[in-house]
Amino acid sequence: QKEEILKIKENILDLSQKQNEQKAGIERLINSSNNEKKELEDLYQEKKAVLEETKKDKNALMEMERQLTAKEKEIKKKLERYGYGNAPEGKFAWPTSGILTSGFGYRQKTRF
Repeated sequence: QKEEILKIKENILDLSQKQNEQKAGIERLINSSNNEKKELEDLYQEKKAVLEETKKDKNALMEMERQLTAKEKEIKKKLERYGYGNAPEGKFAWPTSGILTSGFGYRQKTRF
């Protein structure tokens, strides 16, 4: 009976040791899982911040585009008021609003 009791105690000690090893392994897995969870949360927050910054940049660019379009329309209107713009079909636009001192073609030196 003494031998049986010793074997039972040894079995209990072995089982207790295995239980402690498994408990330690589970604790390592839990710690690892918590670390990975924290890393994922950090990545999520970083990506969220980048997305918000991108949205702000996009909105700023869209506003700049609206302003540039409005400025372009304003400049076109001013140019039309000064008589610039598209020439009528089949005719060229007059290149200047001043007086021409020389016609088209070769220049000849005149001696006085």
